[in-house]
Amino acid sequence: MAGLLAISAEFERRFLRERTRAGLAQARQNGKRLGRPITAGLKAAEIRKLRRAGVAKAEIARRLKIGRTSVRRISGLTYFRKKRAILPNRNKSPRAGKAAK
Repeated sequence: MAGLLAISAEFERRFLRERTRAGLAQARQNGKRLGRPITAGLKAAEIRKLRRAGVAKAEIARRLKIGRTSVRRISGLTYFRKKRAILPNRNKSPRAGKAAK
């Protein structure tokens, strides 16, 4: 009995997959843009303008109703790049240079 249910579930899943792919192909043919919509990227100029004005990233995110990560990505992460340059490189051990000689 369980085997019969498994076979019918697999059969239905195959049909569902085919219908989904057919629907996506039809949408592409009609010129529909598929995927996640671009929201934060459309506000890039405003994000940069607010950053130059000295507004905090979290405040920009609240004002524009987008994620803080999007604000950091668009504004270029210059603060974090500077911080990384100050931190020591943790990937190299002090003994690595001695072994290579």
